[in-house]
Amino acid sequence: GYDVDINYNDRTGRKPLHWEYYDVPERKALYDTYAGLLKFRRENDRFFDMDAAFECNLHEGVKTIKGSVDGKTFYVVGNFGVSKVNHTLPSGNWKDYFNEGASLSGNISLDQGEFKLLTNF
Repeated sequence: GYDVDINYNDRTGRKPLHWEYYDVPERKALYDTYAGLLKFRRENDRFFDMDAAFECNLHEGVKTIKGSVDGKTFYVVGNFGVSKVNHTLPSGNWKDYFNEGASLSGNISLDQGEFKLLTNF
């Protein structure tokens, strides 16, 4: 998504900054998503230790990953299909990490290409 050839100023050389990318809503949204995911990872490093438990369902249009450690659980659900879907969350009260901790439970609706990062803490 960067508009400069990788070989510009040699392959590993400095590339020009494009501050105007902040003015493109789609690019800014992508930046914010990556920044949020990296923040979650940095603040919850125990999920990346050997004793964390994971469950994955990566075989259908709706894909899920559930990670647990120390009584904390995160749940990622993404709609990789081509139409809107309803998805039943695991039991419990979940907080939407990217939506100011809004509470979710039961069934949720996901547009195509949409994902949610949910936590129980």
